[in-house]
Amino acid sequence: MFSEIEIKAMVLNRLLKENKIDSSSLVFNEMSLARKTRRVDLGYMTGREIVAIEIKSEKDTLARLPGQLDVYSKYFDRVILVVASKFVFDVLAAVRPEVEVWEVSRNSISTVRRGRKISTLKKEDYLDLMTKREVSLLARMLGIPIEGVPMFDLRQSVFQALPKISKEKVKDVVADGFNKRFGMPSRRFLSKVFPEKIVSDRDVPLLSPYAMLRGC
Repeated sequence: MFSEIEIKAMVLNRLLKENKIDSSSLVFNEMSLARKTRRVDLGYMTGREIVAIEIKSEKDTLARLPGQLDVYSKYFDRVILVVASKFVFDVLAAVRPEVEVWEVSRNSISTVRRGRKISTLKKEDYLDLMTKREVSLLARMLGIPIEGVPMFDLRQSVFQALPKISKEKVKDVVADGFNKRFGMPSRRFLSKVFPEKIVSDRDVPLLSPYAMLRGC
């Protein structure tokens, strides 16, 4: 029986081996979403593609999975679901076909079902992923005054002006925000594991923003 951190290490090893992440990628761990009611176990951004990874170990249940996948599918280009063998039948019958399914068994991870790029992403939903900094940056791009404007009102003004800007440019602002928030732990992690392309359980905590304070 593998723990979640052991499965994360296995997933990261596979991503490195398959060149899905490289030295320029951004890797993130435990990202909060939807007003912190959901949390992505693991994810990465390579180029302009952002991928969310949800893990269900032997100790987990599938009770929250439908809601989790609904949220991830609003924001991420791809979603990968990594599950213990006992969950494979249930998830294949229940989750949308865009979601890729990997099975953890013994000491390996195998692909049970290939996923697809999610084509229904909306630029309006990207606003949910933005902090005050990114909303302000997008407002400037749209020519919206920001001085002295409460954040709620600024978000509303930006939302109403979104038809003036492409989804790609809005996504670029999201990506910039991700780099600001997760860039340092991601670089620390990749500088440690990329030369040998091997991830151990002890490397995963390096992805935490608080790793230096914990002495990782």
